[in-house]
Amino acid sequence: KMKPKKKKTASPSESNGNDNRSPQEYLSDLSRTFAAPPSLYSNYQVQQIYSEAKIADQNGQLDKAITLLQLLKTATPHDMRVPRRLSRLYIAKGQTKVARSILEDALKQSPQNPYLLHGLATLQIKYYSNYEVAKQLYQKAISADPYMPNAHHALG
Repeated sequence: KMKPKKKKTASPSESNGNDNRSPQEYLSDLSRTFAAPPSLYSNYQVQQIYSEAKIADQNGQLDKAITLLQLLKTATPHDMRVPRRLSRLYIAKGQTKVARSILEDALKQSPQNPYLLHGLATLQIKYYSNYEVAKQLYQKAISADPYMPNAHHALG
């Protein structure tokens, strides 16, 4: 088990997959990162925990992977890979309401994240048959990242 590192370290930058941010959005994200409290873990420890969560997921140890990702969600609140993967694990466990809640909460923090938008859209179609909402989410994902093939493919 990893022990929290006591000295202040920089938290990992937000991984939202969106390279099309305006200068204002970039500065806003940068300001939010600097204003965020320091992580309890070094960048190396964060990467190790994330890798351990991925391995647990691949080995079918969903509860272990979820526990590790919940830890990372607290330690790295701006890393949007974490809620995306966490939501997928809850879907695999049949807990679609929890998965939807995780994605919706993450989108409040990162509303233009194409991967979160795509994940929520896919969830809306597969589990709630909410095609109109899904279509709007896919279109929003494409607006955020015009080169995202998954959202284009989903729209047909």
